[in-house]
Amino acid sequence: MPTDPVFRAHAVKDGSGGGSVTVNVPTGTVNGDLMIWYLLSTGATPATPAGWNLITSATLSGGICTWWWRRALSEPASYTAGPVGGNAYYSSSIISLYVTT
Repeated sequence: MPTDPVFRAHAVKDGSGGGSVTVNVPTGTVNGDLMIWYLLSTGATPATPAGWNLITSATLSGGICTWWWRRALSEPASYTAGPVGGNAYYSSSIISLYVTT
């Protein structure tokens, strides 16, 4: 029987601004880990990065909050997300890493 996910690590990129944001994959990531990527932006909803799955995107008073997930598999050093269109400012981006069995 699977157990609840357990938090392992995270990587943060704050205040990057511009049309895209790059955030590092958390240190200690191994194949099979559950990765959750949270991104707060303004101006445009970001496109889902290749290999990631959209959980949800919601417009709040502070901007557009978007969450994606993926299972780690031979991860690169970082991932980049960009807006669908228009000028966007990214104020926060976090990839959190969870261990599941």
